[in-house]
Order: sequence, then C-alpha cells, then structure tokens
Amino acid sequence: MPVSLPVMAANEFQALGRKCIDGWNTRFSAPVLGHQPGGVELDTIYKDRLKYELSVLKSMGFAGYFLLVEDLVTWAKKSGIIVGPGRGSVGGSLVAYLIGITDVDPIRFDLIFERFINPERLDLPDADLDFMSTRRHEVIAYLADKYGADRVAGISNFSTLASASALRDAGRIHDLTPLQLMATKLVPKEHGQSFTLTESAKAVPELDRFKGDHPEIWGHALKLEGVMRSFGKHAAGVVVAGVPLVNRAVLETRDEDGVPVVVWDKRVVEDWGLVKMDILGLSTLDVLEIARRYIEERHGKSIDYLRLPLEEKDIMDAFGRGDTTGVFQFESPGMKRLLRDLAMGGDLTFEDITATTALYRPGPMDSGLMDDFVQIKQGHKMPYYEHPNMIAALSATSSVVVYQEQVMQLAVDLAGFTRAEADHLRKAMGKKDKDKMAEQRDAWLAGCKSKSSMEAGPAGELFDKIEAFAGYGFNRSHAVEYSIISYWCLWVRVRYPAEYFAACLSVVGDDKVEGLVAEARVRHRDFAARHQPVLRPIHYSR
Repeated sequence: MPVSLPVMAANEFQALGRKCIDGWNTRFSAPVLGHQPGGVELDTIYKDRLKYELSVLKSMGFAGYFLLVEDLVTWAKKSGIIVGPGRGSVGGSLVAYLIGITDVDPIRFDLIFERFINPERLDLPDADLDFMSTRRHEVIAYLADKYGADRVAGISNFSTLASASALRDAGRIHDLTPLQLMATKLVPKEHGQSFTLTESAKAVPELDRFKGDHPEIWGHALKLEGVMRSFGKHAAGVVVAGVPLVNRAVLETRDEDGVPVVVWDKRVVEDWGLVKMDILGLSTLDVLEIARRYIEERHGKSIDYLRLPLEEKDIMDAFGRGDTTGVFQFESPGMKRLLRDLAMGGDLTFEDITATTALYRPGPMDSGLMDDFVQIKQGHKMPYYEHPNMIAALSATSSVVVYQEQVMQLAVDLAGFTRAEADHLRKAMGKKDKDKMAEQRDAWLAGCKSKSSMEAGPAGELFDKIEAFAGYGFNRSHAVEYSIISYWCLWVRVRYPAEYFAACLSVVGDDKVEGLVAEARVRHRDFAARHQPVLRPIHYSR
C-alpha cells in the first residue's frame, strides 16, 4: 500500500535539505552536550554522512516523514515541553540530529544509520519520542489540530493466550484440581518469551507426561495457544495520515473523550502504509523541568541541559560511589553495586555508564557478559579479540559484545558485509530465524575467508559466539540516549540536591516517597540547614 503522509511542502526533499543546512549552522556554532566537530578531516566525515543519509531518504521517499516528526518536536520545544534527547535507533541518524528530532550526535557516539533505516528493506521509519508525561496529551492534541482530527488516531494492541495460559484455561474447563494445574508453571521461558507447548513437552519431562495423561486437554490447549484473548489501546502508538483515516482503516471509538482507534495492531498499520508514531510520556523529564524551574527561582540560574558537558568529574565520581537514589535507571541496589564494582577499576567514563545501562539486564547477567565486563574493567581479566579486525568494534567495551550495533560492525569488519547486509544479519540473529541464519552463516564464512583470511572452522566458531551474544545485544543508540538523561538527573542531584529531591517528590508515586525523603535527610542534612526555606510546591495535573 502507498505511504499516507500529510502534505508538508511543495518539494519535501528540498525543504528537508534546507533544514539540515540551518541545523548544521545552529548545532555546530556552539557545543551540544559539550561537543562540536572541528577540523577538515572531521568535517568531511560529517558532510559525507549527511550526503549519504539524504540520498537514502530521497530514494526511499522518507523526507516527508522527517518533516512531520521535526514539526512536532519543534512545536513541543517552543511550547516549553521538554523532549528527550532521543529514544531507540533514530539516534543513529545525522539528519534527525541536525533538524532537532534528536540531540545525540551519531558520529560522536559511533551510532549506525542503517540500524534505523536499512536502504535494502522498505520498512517505514519509526522515530519513538519521549515527552514530559504531564504534557503528552498536548502533543497529540497538536497533531489533531494541525493535520485534522479525522487523520489522527490511536492504535489497538492485542493480547494472546501464551502457552501456559492456554494450558491452564484448557485444564480449568476440564475441572483439573489446582495441584494438577501446577504443571502449567513448568512451561520454560527464554529471553522473557515462553516456549511453545510442543517445545515445552520436549524440554520438560513432567509436561511430556502431562501430555500423555491428558491428551484431550493438551489438544485443546494447542488450539488455544496464540489465540487473541483481549484487545485494548496501545499506550503510546499514534497514527497520522494524509487522508481521512476512515478511507484507509477500520476505526472504533473506545475512549470517553471520543478519540478514535485504528482496530489494527502496529504491524498491520505499517503493512497498510500508515505512518505510526510512538509518543511516550517520560516522568523523568517532568522531574528535570520542575528542578530547572526551582533552580531558576531560587538561584537565578537558567539551566540548559543540552549545554552541560558530559563526564564532569564530580558527577562521574557520584556514579562510581553508587550515589544514585532518585536517578533515572540507576536507583536499584543491584545497579548501584555494579557501578561501585566498575569504579574499583578506575574512574568511570560516560562509555562505562552507557554500557552499564545495556548490561544490567537478565540476559547479560545470566550469560556472564556483565561479569566479564566488570572483571576486565577491574584488571582481573585481559580484553581478548579473536581477530585484529574485531578491535575497532569492541575496544569501547573492552572486547565484550554489548550492543547490536557492534554485531553489525563485526559483520562489516570481519566478513565484508555492507552495513545494510549487517542489519539483515542482526535482525535474523535477534529473531533466531533458522532458515535465514543458515543463509547468513554461509555468507559469513565466505566473507571472513575473503576479508579476514579466516578459515571455516574459526569463522564458524566466531559466528556461533556472536550469535549467542546477539540474543542479548542492546540498542546502543537507546543506551546512549537514556544514559544522557541519567547523567542530567545526577548532575542536578549533585549540584542542586534540595531542588532535585523536591522535584522528584512532586512526581513520584507514593511507594517511592519514603525512600527519597530518607535519602534527602541522610545525604543532605547539613545542606538543608545552610540553605533557604522550604521550596514552594510545583503542581502539574496528572
């Protein structure tokens, strides 16, 4: 189906090009996040990247999409709504950075454009956006006002019966006792996904016996497995079309406010050529805005988060102490312990913080990747590269594969893949598609022999190792973007603790209030005694 976009300009591509030029002059006239390019060689790298991205966007017809997103983000910023520096793979686009969709320089942080848009795969772009949670509704209202209420709608989502639920429901219909239904708890999971019933019976002897003892129940459960159970409204998804949506999709009104919902999930929406946007509310951005207002009121200082240099020593030292209560992503005891463990190996860098964001998850922890990273950081292990061509991709993480983009870079450096081909490999590895993986393995072996002079044996072992790592790989763009938000939070907490804790208490739920108050008292008792009276509360409607 043709892509349906609002009409943005007589010549969308020319309009996008002009915005890129304006953005270049704005971005690089003053440092953003403490950085700006300089020197002939570096400028050439930026210009070549910009030319390449624009050529891809022109050939794929995506200029209008970028203009649509840019218009939304620009309006939000002008309206005083804090927008996150980026979310997900859109951070890999220099065009998105120049026109203000993101605030993360993809070349500085070594982010890959093809992770966002693969020129060999005609998938619509998907730029996820974070806004202050208390003003998210204003962003959606702006879309409806500008492009037409009949052209903007929510998206449905559907829940299906998972393996254990299908077996449990079938058992209840046949009046199995609670003890007999305990068998449903034996359905195993991997990477958060349940095995199918057929896979479970092969993997768990008790389920195989249950299958033999209750063949009728098992048969019913197989029929129920994967069947839609209920439907609702996607929490963040919004469709924007260039024509009235009633002409392109099935609509239903479910909300009390009368906002229509497309009765398809996001995959069907994309298949029918409708543009989907994820407009998310992030309460941490509310905390940062309230803290900024407190600082301005009490100290007369205007804080521009984008102008804060990264890796200031006192902030990085606070990360290393695990002094991160109330800090986005770094509040849990386990995360604090991980930070302290890493700091035992020396001063932390922003790269360490980004890796920590990606590694503190079940997959990397269970597989030993996180432990390897810590041991190498502390000097108990040495970085190990099976081939010199791996150093460029893995040196930032001490030879440990942490990010999906590293898998892509390894495919380029070791096997001579193009970046687009490397994205196909990443996607096949992530989905564990056996047929596609067999094809990719053959291409890998041939490429490694040609590019890196690796024989089939070592190349195959390395492919298996990278495939295992790819199952845990994290999106580096997202890790960088969210680590920047965490850094902003800790910067305010270290420099203006009273204002930061007051801002947190204005936003967090009741379950976190006691812990934040206790932290504020313990850490900043003398600070509170030396400073001015109680802060005036700032209230936002929820």
